[in-house]
Amino acid sequence: MHNCYLRRYRHLDPLQPIYCQRLGRQVISLRDAQALQSRQHNEGYQHFLSQYDVVDVTEVLLYTYNRPVLGISLLRKSRFGRFSAHELDTLQSLQEMLQLAVSQRAFELAPAPTEPIPAALTERETQLVPLLRQGLSNKAIARELGIAPSTVKTHLDHLYRKLGVNNRTELIGRLY
Repeated sequence: MHNCYLRRYRHLDPLQPIYCQRLGRQVISLRDAQALQSRQHNEGYQHFLSQYDVVDVTEVLLYTYNRPVLGISLLRKSRFGRFSAHELDTLQSLQEMLQLAVSQRAFELAPAPTEPIPAALTERETQLVPLLRQGLSNKAIARELGIAPSTVKTHLDHLYRKLGVNNRTELIGRLY
């Protein structure tokens, strides 16, 4: 399921944290997230879920410094039906308790301030940043932005140089 999802369906998933943030909630139902996507994307994602007898998904997000740091995906098989309003309310209560623990731990482990990220990123480099955060490959980023994978690599090289990092892992750590 995991490899198939990453290769063919991840870009259709309306419950990726970057999309969930647009709703401004910490517990997001599949139904609510799909309202932000095209019918074509939703049908493609539903096709993926149906292969595994999944009828509903809810994402519980935990934040540190207003950025999602942990997402818990809860999937429902057909025999259990969709998440009810009561269950979503219960998950919201759980999210609030977990958020307290995450917030306290983040405060204890907060890194020492580092140099600010240079504001001199180009428009295209700025467009790459959220896609990198989503963990997309160069090829997927190229598809998303309508550019060649080699152009993505060039932009990444520029970002590495500007931010003083040597690889993608360091870049993500520096950005987030």
